[in-house]
Amino acid sequence: MNELKEILNNKKAAILYQNTSREDIIKHIEETNHITGLTLNDISFSEGYERKNDSLVPKFGCRWADTIHYMALYHEVAHAIDIVEEDSERLLFPYYALGTKTKINVNGIDYDEPITTQATERECRVNAIQSKLMAHIFDIDEKVMLDITIKESADSLYLMHDFHLIPTPDNITEYKEKEKCRKEWIRDKVREYHKELDINDILNRLKESQHIRNIEQWKLEDIESLILHEVDTYTLSQICNPLACWMEQKTPITKEEVLECLENGEEELVETPLWTKINMDSEKEILDNREKHIKKIAYFIKNKPEKPISIDVGIPEMGAAVDYIIYDGNHRLAADIIAERPYTKANIMGSDEQMKELGIFSPNIYLQIYNNKLSKIQDEKYDLEIKNFFKSISNNKIVDSNEDIIKFEIDRDQFKTYANIMDKHIFYKKNERALSDNEKIVDNININYDNPNNPLMEMKKSDIFVFDNVKKDIKTNKQKIKRA
Repeated sequence: MNELKEILNNKKAAILYQNTSREDIIKHIEETNHITGLTLNDISFSEGYERKNDSLVPKFGCRWADTIHYMALYHEVAHAIDIVEEDSERLLFPYYALGTKTKINVNGIDYDEPITTQATERECRVNAIQSKLMAHIFDIDEKVMLDITIKESADSLYLMHDFHLIPTPDNITEYKEKEKCRKEWIRDKVREYHKELDINDILNRLKESQHIRNIEQWKLEDIESLILHEVDTYTLSQICNPLACWMEQKTPITKEEVLECLENGEEELVETPLWTKINMDSEKEILDNREKHIKKIAYFIKNKPEKPISIDVGIPEMGAAVDYIIYDGNHRLAADIIAERPYTKANIMGSDEQMKELGIFSPNIYLQIYNNKLSKIQDEKYDLEIKNFFKSISNNKIVDSNEDIIKFEIDRDQFKTYANIMDKHIFYKKNERALSDNEKIVDNININYDNPNNPLMEMKKSDIFVFDNVKKDIKTNKQKIKRA
């Protein structure tokens, strides 16, 4: 690279770490949408990766400390790129649901107690991705961008809570020398990760992460297919014993048999026929199938299964009880139990109340998103119904009026609409959240049954004018109301 180009590249890279304006960020997002897929709805001007307002999905913060700059934005984007292949569900949690699992209790308070360098290694990967991506987007030489990323960003990783766990040579005993070695270890890690990265792979992963993050636009059935329960394995083991579930076996399969199979390297993903397909009078067939069960369980211990098990808890409150709840996946569950995996992924059918009673109701975030989206769809439906209801009554005949109340005739269809809105929407919503202005008006309506042959709808005059102001296309006969 010639000297002038190097100077220009260095200047461009340095600017990315300097304070900028909201307007510059907004303009940049709009100009680079064809590369990143990011929109203004994806960002916030706060710090980190947080949920804002009513959004189901956290937003990329553009702030670092008290400054706004491009690095802050692309650092969070790089985290999304890094994590999408590992566990895409984390994209839907603030701060990617990252944290230290191991804790230490001091005077009754739990503190993070890292035992590995995983956190710092992740930040090294993210810095490398950030550098590669920003070089591509801003058309900066990759080496220049990498050097300034290490200088301005990666060098600050000495503040990580697991920094002290970074290994150092045995012959180095002085703290400052150890710190120097650890900082160099970080720089080397960033360079190592950077060398392995491919910009096309990064852009593909960014596209995939944006697809997950745009989940509010998905169809309900697509979200529904992702709903799983992450069930506590120990709790599940107390409810059912998959090692004793095969009817052809006279005695339960033991943990020792499975571990011995593993030790001998005999684990195998084999077909295990149902007892109905076995000659129950043949001791050999029964023993052969036992060996197959053992091999299959051992296989899933060595190779953690991705496919969730299937559970059916029935609907006991309606007389539909289930004796054995594992519908599919006994080998996988047995493997999780023996391997002492804390959680087992499961599709669960049946009553929510029964799931909670058994202690296995533990849905992933997709259920929350599904319910929120379903609720929004229902709210939109009823909001439209309310607006159409207002339109339908706007020209009804007024039969009585005083200082506060207006009474007017309604027909059977209007009453049915009103009752439907109250029974199926407002009655439940008012216990969950504050009602909207339009909902409050409907809730304030009173039906006068003094004349059973001709019930009247009563509304506050103030409400009449409120909904007139809220919905401009409703042509309320104000003069008629005033005269009445």
